[in-house]
Amino acid sequence: LSSAIMVLADIPLTGGIGEQRHHPAATVEDEYRWGVGSMTLDLRGAIADLDGRIIEASVAIGELIVYVPEGIPIRIEAHTGIGETRVFGEADGGFDSDIETAGPEGALILRLDVAIGKVEVRR
Repeated sequence: LSSAIMVLADIPLTGGIGEQRHHPAATVEDEYRWGVGSMTLDLRGAIADLDGRIIEASVAIGELIVYVPEGIPIRIEAHTGIGETRVFGEADGGFDSDIETAGPEGALILRLDVAIGKVEVRR
């Protein structure tokens, strides 16, 4: 119970409500934020703008789905306060669910966070 209360206290309820989709083809932002609902970030069309980048994405309550292109070096740091974290089929759930993948120097780094809900990374 105390873990749940701590997670609820840290929820940043900024951003929109509902469904948000980002499909950058050329310019990729450093940060994507959403309040309540579902956010999809599809990076498969932005391969030229991903090398060495650090991209942060978060949803306060809901679902964050990120699509990454095949064949690029990538490091993922995914966290869910309460819920499920799923990266390329590997899953962890419950309280403070984390999945991290290693990547080489110069890899795209994704820092993903959902306070309550689900983070999923797919190819």
